[in-house]
Amino acid sequence: MIPKAFFLIVLMLCSSCTTNKVPDDATEFKGHFYKVFDTSLSWQEAEQKCIDMGGILASVKSEEVNDFLFKLSNGKCLWLGGSDKLNEGEWIWRDGSPMSYTNWASKEPDNWYEGKEHWLVISWPSARYDNGKWGDTRDHKREQIVGFICEWIK
Repeated sequence: MIPKAFFLIVLMLCSSCTTNKVPDDATEFKGHFYKVFDTSLSWQEAEQKCIDMGGILASVKSEEVNDFLFKLSNGKCLWLGGSDKLNEGEWIWRDGSPMSYTNWASKEPDNWYEGKEHWLVISWPSARYDNGKWGDTRDHKREQIVGFICEWIK
């Protein structure tokens, strides 16, 4: 298991990456910039792509941001930057902040698949995920998860 202190150091280093390299076609909302990538990757691969571009997987810290990202995603199922991998049931964002706002679908997070669902998606293709509801799933490529959302702070 990765020590929490190590994870937080990596997050701090990654958060310093978010001060530049904002793509020209990223959409600004409340001082943050977001871009949807329609590339099917695992959560870890999506996270690395965002980091490589100077961003992080998107954090959703309010209903207003969730509604914005749901609209930006056109209802597609996409990876977001939340995880409880370090401590089961303790969901945190990639910037290290705890989840104070959540938008879980009913019966979520369910930590299915033998307790290996530690990664956050928005809008799983099911009726209970309408309107940008969240679910937890495994870190894998899957046909339902069609991309991810990166975030930058300028």
